Amino acid sequence: NLRRPQMAIEIGVLSSHLKRPPKISEVTSYLDISIDDVLKRGMWSKLLKDAGNTISLEGDDLDQLGKGIRRLAHIDAPDQISFLLNHLNSASPIDRLSEEDKRRLRMLHITLWLKDGRKMTLEEADRRLRSNPTAVSDLVEVLTHQRDHTYTRPQPALAQSLGPLTLHAQYTRDEILAALGYWRMDHRPDCREGVLHIEENQLDIFFITLNKSEDAYSPTTMYDDYVISDELFHWQTQSRTSTKSPTGKRYINHKELGYTPLLFVRDVKELPGGLALPYVYLGPAHYVSHEGSQPINMVWQLETAMPARLYTRMSRELSA
Repeated sequence: NLRRPQMAIEIGVLSSHLKRPPKISEVTSYLDISIDDVLKRGMWSKLLKDAGNTISLEGDDLDQLGKGIRRLAHIDAPDQISFLLNHLNSASPIDRLSEEDKRRLRMLHITLWLKDGRKMTLEEADRRLRSNPTAVSDLVEVLTHQRDHTYTRPQPALAQSLGPLTLHAQYTRDEILAALGYWRMDHRPDCREGVLHIEENQLDIFFITLNKSEDAYSPTTMYDDYVISDELFHWQTQSRTSTKSPTGKRYINHKELGYTPLLFVRDVKELPGGLALPYVYLGPAHYVSHEGSQPINMVWQLETAMPARLYTRMSRELSA
């Protein structure tokens, strides 16, 4: 658990051994730490400079973008990484991008700039990022590391209305809302609850945290959610939802009504240090059964079974 000055010293030792600035993957391997362990101690290029490497720091937004790059360091969808690396290495006009790729770019910039991004168009946000060459270099470094270490495999595209989301990849809530077209740079409807109804796309989105702490959740939101098998998931509605309500009926009769429920699941709310843990996209699900009312206990069948690595991690029995 190295402090920043100690980490800089260790990076300096590795730099001397390699006779060049190390790659971030070389540092994580050398120190046996995660990429977040590195980035939570500051911007990558600044760490390299503090370690004695000859690094020029160019850009006016480095502190903000450094924090944004850390928020993006979970990205593990190969198609998303490939698009971003290609985009950052080129100067393709944004107006020539497909709608899906524009959503991919919004996912990036909404995460990088947070609230400040509301004041920018997508083109302005992209230009401002490119005016910070050090941040672009760091972002490419992080994305390259993620590309080389992801366990997520490319998947066939799902329905167009589901956006550029890869099954079993990790996404923050902001990225999910941008991918689904629900959020744009200047239009971000409030979304704080664990469910989201997008009527125009006939989608019900479930944001599920498996292991809830009493500190982070109120008694009325300690929902009983858990994995039953690699294909079956037990989920509890909000406490006010009854089987006779429009919402309850929509969940139970979603096939007849043309609705698609989408499940996004994470183990806990936050990583140590306060960074929100991203959700894993489990994809579309289909109604199997239900019990009770207010709340309704529901069993969903995933359209695509979880790979073993996710089932092992999310299984209640194995995580208890």
